[in-house]
Amino acid sequence: MLSDAIRFEEEANRLRISWDNRRVRKDRFTFWFLLLFWMVWAPVTCVATVMIFTSGSPAFFAIWCVFGWLGTIAIPATFVRRFWSEWIEVDAESVSWGANGLLARKPKAVPMSRIAEFSLGHYSDRHEHESAVTLNVYEQPKALGHRPRHILAYWLSKEHKEVIFERIQEFAAKRSITLKTTIYEA
Repeated sequence: MLSDAIRFEEEANRLRISWDNRRVRKDRFTFWFLLLFWMVWAPVTCVATVMIFTSGSPAFFAIWCVFGWLGTIAIPATFVRRFWSEWIEVDAESVSWGANGLLARKPKAVPMSRIAEFSLGHYSDRHEHESAVTLNVYEQPKALGHRPRHILAYWLSKEHKEVIFERIQEFAAKRSITLKTTIYEA
């Protein structure tokens, strides 16, 4: 069964969902998109770096390299997440998540009072359109209308993300937890 690779531990006041990315189906589209993008991005960044020293106008290439090297390093760092063990917890107070593995960040928790929505799907607005299905926690708008966004379960397959979303939605409804859930075009 699809959800066998994901562990659900439900207590009276808490739902904990955990999985090991090495043992679950992953999102192939995201993998191939990032890999192919990086295979073009990294060499172009190397050429731009050389052009700083060999061209007559290095300003453009210097600006490119600021973002170019950031992407050249960040994309392989993202691939490291494929080997993490991850978890998500939901209770009446907050939604929290974290991971164990190389380069894993500290666990993060967002209080329910700051959560605008918990969503699944291809998010789209005037600034961005996602090509992959994502599981997101959006915080309430901050200065200038910016809504902080946290992408959870990044490498999981669409089907696994759907199982997690449905289970969290069900848990919140059963426990009368105020959590706005939204499904965008999937």
